[in-house]
This record gives sequence, structure tokens and C-alpha cells, in this order.
Amino acid sequence: MTNLQNLTVQNAVTQNTPATQDNQLVTLAQVRALIAALLCGQWNKTTVYGLGVVCGSGNALWQSLIANNQGNSPAASPAAWTLLMSAPSGGGLADVHIQVVAGGTANLDATLGVDLTGQAVNFVYQPVMPTGPTNSGYAIDLSDQDQETRAAIILDAANGAVRYPLTGDDTATPGIYRGQFQYSLNGQMQLFPTDGWLEFEVVVAAASTNNLYVAYASDASGSDFSQVPSAALPYIAFRASNTPLTPVVTDFAGRWVRFLGVDGNDGANGTNGASAYLYKAYASDTNGTGFSLTPNDTLPFMALLTSPTELATLTADDFAGLWQNLQGPDGPAGADGAVGAVGAPGAVGPTGDTGPVGAPGATGPAGVSDHVYVAWASDAKGTGFSTAPSPGLTYLGLVSDTALAAITADDFAGLWTNVRGPAGAAGAPGANGADGAGVYGYVGYAQDTNGTGYNNMPGEGLNYLAIKLSTVPISNPTAATFAGLWKLYATSATNNNLTTTDDLEEGNTNLYFTAARVLAVALAGLDGTASGALTTNDTVLSGFSKLQNRLANVENAMASPSQALFAEGTIAVAVGVKAGTLNTLSLGFAPSRCQLTLSIPNGGPVLSAACVGLPTVTGFGWTLSAAAPTAGYQIFYRIT
Repeated sequence: MTNLQNLTVQNAVTQNTPATQDNQLVTLAQVRALIAALLCGQWNKTTVYGLGVVCGSGNALWQSLIANNQGNSPAASPAAWTLLMSAPSGGGLADVHIQVVAGGTANLDATLGVDLTGQAVNFVYQPVMPTGPTNSGYAIDLSDQDQETRAAIILDAANGAVRYPLTGDDTATPGIYRGQFQYSLNGQMQLFPTDGWLEFEVVVAAASTNNLYVAYASDASGSDFSQVPSAALPYIAFRASNTPLTPVVTDFAGRWVRFLGVDGNDGANGTNGASAYLYKAYASDTNGTGFSLTPNDTLPFMALLTSPTELATLTADDFAGLWQNLQGPDGPAGADGAVGAVGAPGAVGPTGDTGPVGAPGATGPAGVSDHVYVAWASDAKGTGFSTAPSPGLTYLGLVSDTALAAITADDFAGLWTNVRGPAGAAGAPGANGADGAGVYGYVGYAQDTNGTGYNNMPGEGLNYLAIKLSTVPISNPTAATFAGLWKLYATSATNNNLTTTDDLEEGNTNLYFTAARVLAVALAGLDGTASGALTTNDTVLSGFSKLQNRLANVENAMASPSQALFAEGTIAVAVGVKAGTLNTLSLGFAPSRCQLTLSIPNGGPVLSAACVGLPTVTGFGWTLSAAAPTAGYQIFYRIT
């Protein structure tokens, strides 16, 4: 190489064509294109990186040493990445100051930028400034150690997202603490932040929960606000909140700090290059077979042609020797990715058809009985307390409570109300009423309500009595005189020689029970919405009501087979279990579909459930996306 010293350039250097040799100058456009191709954002496990590409990971910048660099964690792959620059001591998260109330909780989150699949991460923390004089300082959780190590939670193993939730025991003692995430790659201990600590302070206040949020922007005003880092967002801000937030740019006002360096000054503009036209073509092989200017799945070869002049017509010959295969053979299927966070609920869709009535739910717990007690007294102090009213007790008290073995005046203290005013003065005597009209009374006897065997004197078999009052005398009363007034007042002597009820005569109201009469009774009050199974406590009417409802459900199900419900229930999932089989059903036929819904306990990782194969007459197999990490997971099944 020639060493140029004291070189003076009198005029601008002109370089109109791209460099093709090591000793040629490069154009500014080439430099800019190279920089754009080599710089990326944060490292991602699924992205393919080329040779020389620079990415951020773990609070540092790394450069790819190989082509087709995919899935290699920078910190754990020295053959694939080389460290260019790490955050300076005290930089990165070390400048973040989080305040936690004594006895409260806080989520400390970080993105380590490495693949943590199959790894474990610890959070190590220690006191920095004790609140009182002591020889050995004080320890979190009131133990005898100055440093505590706890297991962190891995939120996203592929991209290295972790969390340590501080508990109330961790924050029991006020003071200032610092912490680091620690993990091991290739047998080497790794720290995050690489240099420095994550600092937090425990203060005396009412217990609360603190959450840490990180945001990025293109300037100190929060422009282009995002929670995802990129090379175009050099400003970072942190926000701790004792209530969960949906972060917006105003939550980080006044907190923005530049953490990416300022770009250097642009070089002098190069001279204008010659005009060039770029053309693309596609083919099925290197000979240009199936030549087309439009891409499709059957044309895996592509060629690029540059020309200083515009070409009116293009053929396969124009691209001879330029063909490159862009589509390699299909690779093996990758492992399932981690389940993403639950998205926001979508818009409510139109109401679907009404499905069949489901089985009755379980009986709820019995309610607490409530009892109302009433008492009386002669004044607001409960004098003359009694549970029975009397003329001298003009005050009333009401108490609503559970069952009381005995009540006293103390139970009604402060509840007395005067419900009777004092007696008024006696009124003046009223005027005498008019003389009443004369009334005549007549009595008649008969065998039945029709007046059969009428007589004005009682006699054997005359068990019906009628009384007639009249304002005029009746010279000769007859059975018609007492029409509608007959009442049974006596019964005939019982025949002690009866041996069967067949010898008893029916009355007008109480009739014999017969099959014909039962079959003729109308089903008044039939309720077609009654649900549940028939029990020994059902009456004929309630039983027919349940059967009518079930028949309607079956008819609806037969009209829409895909909606027919054959069985449903709940399966409790034990800790560490991922798959199982339900085989206790007895359907008599194989349904066509099984629907599973997984209930997730509060704070548990989001999992999904799926049926294994089709349901059978006895049940179905099931599997989860991962083993249940804690108790409380339940599978709700519905077989149709």
C-alpha cells in the first residue's frame, strides 16, 4: 500500500462508477448503502443477518462474523459475533432511579437481548445506604446476609425479556438498593446491565405496587414515541408507577435522555453520477427459462440489470449470466414460539343464533337467613318492653338480624318510633238513627242443595239447612224460597258394615280417583322453559314441563347438528401436567367436534388448550401448549 503524506487535492475528485477493485475510490452512494445495510436495530432470534451487520444486544453493539447468521445469541456465540462496544460504567439502566414504598411491590423488567431458552436467570441485589448506624449494614428480608439472590421470571425466552417482582418482604426495610440480572451462557457468568446496576429506593409510605415502563423517542420531546427500541430512536425514558399504565408519550415528559451517540457530520457531496436504469426479471433456472418480469412461486431465479440507457424491450438474453437462485429448499419446521400476550378485545360482532339451553348450573351457596323482630314499649327508652302490642305501648321497634335465641330491650336501642298519638277528646253524641224495618226469619231443611225433600222441620236425611230473611211476611215458604241458600250442616250416620270404599257414595265436591278422570285433566300451567333432569320430587305438571323443554332443545339441535350439545364440563389441571385424556363419558355415539377453553389463574402465564384427535363415545384427549406451571388452570370442554 502506498503511504500518502502531505497530499493536497486541488479539485474535487470525480468518481462516476462504483469501485470494483480494492485500490479504487468508492462513491458516497456506495458508502451510504453500505452503512444502511450493515446497521440494524436490536438483535432478534428469527432475523437472518449478513456478514458485517451491526446489532444491539445486552446493552452493547455486536458485529456479525458470518453470513446467514440466524438464531445465534451475540453474547453466547463468539464464532458468529464480535463485541464492538458496550455501555460505559454507570450507563444504561444504572441511571434509572425507582422508588418503592416500604412493604410494597414492584416489577423490575429488562430485555437482555439474548436467547434464554433452557436457561435460568437470577436477580441479585444488595443494600447501598442503610437508614441507621450498624456495623454490618442491614439486609433485605431481615436476614443476616448483605446480598440476596432470587429467581427471575423469563417473559420471552427467545428475545431475553425477564422480570423480577419485588415482594413485600424484599421492601420491608427502607433504604437504597441496587440489583443485577445474572445468567450463564457457555459456562460463563453474564451480567445485565453489563456495567453498572439497576438502582431502587425503598421509602416509608403506604404499601403500593410499582411498575417500570421503558420508552424510546427520536428527540427529547418524545417524538416518534415507541416502546420498541430501534436505531432511529436514540432517546430513552423510564417511568415507575404504582398503578398499571397503558403508556403514552405524556407519561414520560421531562424524562428523556439520549443513550445513542450523535451521528457524525456528513461528508462532502459527491459529483453527480451517470444516469442508470435498473431492471428485474424472473425465471425457473439459470438459462432464463420461463422468463417473466413478474415474480411468482414457480420462478425462483432473479436477475438484476443496470443500463445507462433506457431499454424499450427486455428479453431473457439481456439477463444472461446474471441469474441468481433466491429460493432455497424448505428448511425444517421451527419450534413453536412462545404464546404472545393477549391482545385487546376486538369489536363486538353481530349476535348469533340462539343456541340450545345449557344444562342448569350448580346450586349456589345458601344465603344467610334474615329474621325480623318486632317489639313494643311505652317510650323511646324501651320502658315496658314487650313483644306483644297493648294499648299502653305506643312505641314500635324493628330489628333485622340472624336468628336470636332471645331478644331484649337493648336489641332495639335507638330504633323506637312512636306509632300511636294521644287519644283525642270524646266527640259529641250523634243524632238518633231512623227506625229500622221489620225483619222476618224462615228456616228450611232438605236432602241436598236443590231443596229435595223440603220441610220446615228437621228430619232424618234432611242434612241441608237454609235461612231466609225477609222484610215482608211469607205465608207459605217452599223449597224455591230458599234457592241458593242451602248449606250442609249435618251428615248421615256412618254405615259400620262397609267393607270397601266402593260402598261409599260420592259427594258433589269430593270425587273418586279414576284413570279416566286423570287422563282428562288439562295441563294448565305447563312451562316449556323449565330446565333440569326429572327427579322424584317432580309433579306430573313439572315433569311434563321439563320434558317439553328438552324435546324443544333436541328438535333445535337436530335442525342445526353443528350446534347440538352432547356434553360439557370442567377438567382441573395439576401443576406440571401438559396432556391427559377424559374417558368417563358414555354418549353411545361419537360426536363430531370438541371445543376447549382454558381458564388461567391470576398472574399465570398464558397457555392454550387443544383436543387430540376427534372425540369418541367415552371422551377425548387433550394437550396444553406447555405444562401448567402453577395451580388454578382449568379446561372447560364442550362436545357438539
